Amino acid sequence: MIAVHLLDATSVVPAYARICAALAFCPAYRLIGQDDLWIAAVAVSFNKPLLTSNRFHINLIDGLQLELLEP
Repeated sequence: MIAVHLLDATSVVPAYARICAALAFCPAYRLIGQDDLWIAAVAVSFNKPLLTSNRFHINLIDGLQLELLEP
């Protein structure tokens, strides 16, 4: 049997709500997928960097640490 450590997600929902509220009036907000916002919320709530090759939309999220993946 393989044991999987699950993260406590109670901090993710408030982080997601803060991100959505902060971007609500930004025109680019509609271009960011909801799945990307959830992934960003996980990274922010656990204070971990997000590895991505798409800096354009993700740069709009305050408090998100980015590590860019080179093509």
